[in-house]
Formats: sequence, C-alpha cells, structure tokens
Amino acid sequence: MIIHVDMSKDESVTYKITSIEEFDNLIQGKSQIDNVSKILIKDITVEDSIRVPSIPKIQSIEFSSCVFKNYFECYSTEVDLISFEQCTFLGTTHFNSVISRRLLLNRCIFNTYTSIIFGTINRLEIDSTFSNLLIGDIKIDTLLFKSNISGQVVIEEGQAIEMLKFSNTIESSGEVNLKRSIVNHICFQNFTNHGILNLQNIKSGTSSDTITAQKLTSSFSLISANLGSATFLDFDFHSFDKICIENIKINNISIYGISFPANSRKIFTDNSFSEKKLDENKLYEFYNQLHVIMQRQGHRVNELLYYAEFMKWHLKDLWRKKKNWAMMTSLVLNKISTNYGKSWLQGAIGTFVIGWVFYFLYTISLPSVNISLDNANWNDTTFFIGEYFNFLNPAHRVDFMKGLPPNWIASIWDFLGRIAVGFMIYQTISAFRRFGIR
Repeated sequence: MIIHVDMSKDESVTYKITSIEEFDNLIQGKSQIDNVSKILIKDITVEDSIRVPSIPKIQSIEFSSCVFKNYFECYSTEVDLISFEQCTFLGTTHFNSVISRRLLLNRCIFNTYTSIIFGTINRLEIDSTFSNLLIGDIKIDTLLFKSNISGQVVIEEGQAIEMLKFSNTIESSGEVNLKRSIVNHICFQNFTNHGILNLQNIKSGTSSDTITAQKLTSSFSLISANLGSATFLDFDFHSFDKICIENIKINNISIYGISFPANSRKIFTDNSFSEKKLDENKLYEFYNQLHVIMQRQGHRVNELLYYAEFMKWHLKDLWRKKKNWAMMTSLVLNKISTNYGKSWLQGAIGTFVIGWVFYFLYTISLPSVNISLDNANWNDTTFFIGEYFNFLNPAHRVDFMKGLPPNWIASIWDFLGRIAVGFMIYQTISAFRRFGIR
C-alpha cells in the first residue's frame, strides 16, 4: 500500500514522523511525500537493521532523540541537510556514499564502529561521542570536531580537506590519527589534548612563495590550544601561508622530520587575516617552547635556531616595554658578538676587530710612540703586529711591550681591552661548543 502525503504548497513545511510504522513506510518507499521540504523523525526506537535511502525532492532529513539498536546505514543518500540530534547508535553505523551540503552529528552516542566513507559532504560537523570512527575516501570541504574525543578517530590517507578544525578535548582514552593528506586550513581553537594526537605527512596543497596578509591561501592556527603530547611527523609547516599562534602550550609535543619555521615571515599572533600584527611577547614565548622541544629531542641545530629567535623577540619585547635595561644590554651584546650563539665565526672576527681597536688606542697612548706613515719601516711594523697578538691574550703582562712602559691612559685602554677581548673569546668558544657533547 502506498501512503500519499501532500502537506501543502509551502516548500518550508516539515513532515514529522513519530512512530516506527511511519518510519518503516518511509524507508521502504511506501510513503510518497509531496510538497514537503523537511522530514523530522523524532522519538522512535528501531530494533532491526535499516538502510536510509535517498528520498526525492526532500531538502533535509533530521533525526531527533532516536535509538537504533542494530545496523544502521545511510546509503547513497542525496539531500541538502542530514542531521542527527541526541540519537543513540548501538550497532555498526555507516554513512556510505552520502552526497550532502551538511551532515550534522550533534550530541549523539555511537557505541560501536562507525564509518563515513565515499560520497561528497561540503560540511561535516561532529559533536558526538564515538568508540571508533573512520573517515575515508570522501570529499569533505569542512570537517569540524566540536565534542570531546574519548575513542579512536582515524582519517584515512589520501584525503583532501579544505578546512579541518578541532574545538574540543581529546581525553586520556582518546586517539586521533591523520596521515598523508592535504589540508589547506588546520585550526586548533579552544583545544586540549590529554590523549594521542598523531599528524603525519600533512601539507597544504596551495602554498605560495610570496606572502601577503591580504592574500592567504592556507593556514595552520593554534588559538587557545594545549597540544599535550601530540606528534608531528613530516608535517610540512612550511607549506602553509599563514601560521597563527595565540595563547598556546606546545612544549610537550614532538616534531620529527620537517621542523617548524625558524623565522617570523609566516607567523601571526592573532587570527585576523587583514593585517599582520606581531606580538613580541607571544613570539618569544612561542620560540622558547620550540627551543625546549628541540632540547628535549637532542636536535642541536634547531635548538640553536629557536634559541636565537627566542632571544631576538625577547629583546624586542623588552625594548617595546622600555624596562630591564641590564637584560637588554646583555641581549644586545649577545646579538653583536655571536648572533645569540649561532655564529662562532662572527665572534672570532669580532674578537680580532675589537682587539685591534683597543690595541690601537693603547698604542697611541704610549708616551714613547709616535705613529706616522712617513717614518714607518718594516721592523717597526712587524714589531707592533707581533705585539698585537700578545695584546689579544687577556692575561698578558702589564708591560708586555719591552721598552715601552704604559702611562695611566694606556693602562685604562689596556684594562678595557682585556675585558672586551676576554668577553669576545668567551662568546666565540661558547658558540663553537654548542654542537659539542654536553
């Protein structure tokens, strides 16, 4: 028997189903529904296995407070909106070859294996509890995780997602795995990780070399996020045009393979795309956390690079605040001497240059020395060059120049030169030993 339902000519009308008989008629094709844009299925309990097919001319199907005790499948369902609100799924659940603009899973409980495979979904919002969720071989523009994750979530390899956003908590029993996929926008906002989060071989598919704040094609955002012990393996941070960091905790994560950018060219400290604003305090805290990560993993090269960025932004933050001049002086000297430990060669060259400056001032202050190019000869030149290398030894004798005792002015230059050269030698050795065994 065919049940014909013609509600009205109003396309916004909703047909409500509240009994299992009506629902059975619907999925078995016994109900012919005309002039209805929305079907609401509410407060029913289904004992048997069911498959929800595509229903012609329907814009949305919404399930509310339903219980499905056995196998459930949406198969080749083509509709603008599919929504499940406070539903319970006790058996295996599949969303197979669904074509929909929006699939919403709100406050539902999925007790066993659940898969969302094949098909095309423009926007998938997940605000439900899963024991085991698989997402694979499906075209998704936007994938949002809003609820706490206490089970296992696997996003299969080879996915191409425009936006992936986590605004939830991964509980201690929860696990999220995403591997070998292209994601143009990844966002962790109001997010906390207490469980397992593995991101492997992830990159943006629309990276550009010329970056402007007005034209951004991909982004990786951490906003009010605690990533816990997340693992990034060959995660291509460099492929993203924008990296946003704001109020984050990342010092317990692990980064292997591709490292985080050690410069601020792509770094933003706010989630605005219109203007690039760099907060010195946020940047120096961010690079300090990266420095701690690399130090823990024993990656000396990146540890040094992040340490230098940490020092650079710490100096800029102090300069902006106009306070702690002693610390600023120390940071400036570290920058000038060895670029915060990155360049021992800069320190070595600086030692010779500073040593020459003080040696020249010392020499012209000697009462018995008159420097003139007209009277210059080879013996005097080799003598003073040889004594210059003696001067570079901070422990040289006060009267290291034989026959040329210093006066009080020369002694002052000698004293200052010992301090400056000794500091440069120390900085050079420290920079050189940074790659040695501790």
